Amino acid sequence: MRVADGDFPTVVNSGYTVKITHGGSAPPFQYLGRTQGSPVPGAVTVIEPHEVVSCLDQDKTAADGQAIVQLMFIDADLMPVGTGRPRFHEVTYPDRSLFNGITALHRGLAHGEDELDLESSLIHLLTVLLARHADAPGAVSPTLRPRALRQVREMLHSQLSSNI
Repeated sequence: MRVADGDFPTVVNSGYTVKITHGGSAPPFQYLGRTQGSPVPGAVTVIEPHEVVSCLDQDKTAADGQAIVQLMFIDADLMPVGTGRPRFHEVTYPDRSLFNGITALHRGLAHGEDELDLESSLIHLLTVLLARHADAPGAVSPTLRPRALRQVREMLHSQLSSNI
């Protein structure tokens, strides 16, 4: 797990990115072929592995004040599930108790709390996140797939016997 503060213009991570927004105004971002609105303070945002995220209109945040965010980069293998990769229903969740738990985890990391306690807290928070907001591993939500990607997938499936 890596933890960092701040936003990035364009990023692709090999694991899950879990972002919490404390205040200020974060720019909207492009993810899964759609423009996502600015996360509100108290929200939890989840970005799945190997997906491109691009922040939009970063200059707009100057008038409203810089967003105060905390990020966790979580290796997909750390997700407490069986086999397969969990998929999330949405991108941003107004889940205050999950937000508070993630905030406490960041605070514990910053203050050097016991590593075993922190690891237990992380596993608990990931379990809660998955139980409340994720589909079963391997499930694909067609509403979250960009149209072009669906078209390519359909074309490949229709021509399985061809050498494309």
